[in-house]
Amino acid sequence: MKYLRPAVIAVLCFFVSSAAAQERRFDVVLTLDGTSSRIDRNDASATAKIVNRSPDHLDTSTLPELNIYFSACQPSNPSCLDSTLYFATLEIPKARIAENRSVDVLVPLSDLQWILGPYRRGSSSYLKTDLSGVPRTSIFLYADVKIPDGFTEGPGGAKRPKYRESVSNVVIVTFE
Repeated sequence: MKYLRPAVIAVLCFFVSSAAAQERRFDVVLTLDGTSSRIDRNDASATAKIVNRSPDHLDTSTLPELNIYFSACQPSNPSCLDSTLYFATLEIPKARIAENRSVDVLVPLSDLQWILGPYRRGSSSYLKTDLSGVPRTSIFLYADVKIPDGFTEGPGGAKRPKYRESVSNVVIVTFE
């Protein structure tokens, strides 16, 4: 009986650490529905494919939402993103994905509410629009999943959340 408690704790620690490790081993691949990179603002959709790169099953219920972006800048140029970024979030459907398998997430671009970045949770002063409000210059479409990864020290010693991102490929689009 005295060995039961340490054994249970060791098993729980193993499961918690393996669940945390598996969250970070996946790719996000974004494709437009159709054969063209032209987007009809009234009827546009895309598909985000979440591909498991871990030898273990990936439980998508452990992932936060999928973030979709339209920007006038490539995501590799963060200095201009704040003023040109429109984003929307979408829930990832629950699935259990085997190694090198994937799940497709339908992204109804025309049906989402787009927020002009930068966005601060709890703020009521942000611009929200449908796809018709996203400017023609926002030609870079991409997605990511941000995994919480502890905290970092911000201004004045305040703790700020830190994230690891799994950023998709970038699709260059033209609005019709």
